[in-house]
Amino acid sequence: MRVSPKVKIIFLTLLSFTSGCMIVDDFGAYWDQGILDTALEGAWESTGNECIQYIKSNDHYAMKNETLIIKTLPLKNSKFMMMKGDKENLIYKYSISNNELILYSPNKNKRDEYKEQYSNQHITLDKYTVTITTLDESVIDLLQKLGNQPDFWQKGDVFIRQDTPCTTKP
Repeated sequence: MRVSPKVKIIFLTLLSFTSGCMIVDDFGAYWDQGILDTALEGAWESTGNECIQYIKSNDHYAMKNETLIIKTLPLKNSKFMMMKGDKENLIYKYSISNNELILYSPNKNKRDEYKEQYSNQHITLDKYTVTITTLDESVIDLLQKLGNQPDFWQKGDVFIRQDTPCTTKP
């Protein structure tokens, strides 16, 4: 079954609301500072049988059957996956350990504490999403600080490394 680009955009938008990614309007100079995390390459399957595959392409990864391009932004002891799409850019905190890829989302219970202690003019919070207008030095400093504080993050989707590529369903 072919999925129209419009349906994909709607799906990605819904995914951002449910999985707690952060939407980024502009990666600024940090996109060029992104690297290829070789640990990401390959196929990964979730417990819900969703398979994602990262394929190396020059200085970034592409996702099989998607138009996203991906780089990793390492910040101190945390890694952030920067995903550039046709219509929307996303960033996820992630970790890889014991053949598990774990995506993290901002902990909704920490929103008030964040607003009190770490408010930043380039980050807005609403009920479901975090939006970063510009990934600049002040946002990077904040991500570095909060990236190492486990209570600011909740474990989201978990994917297990697969030995074979994702299969495309007809």
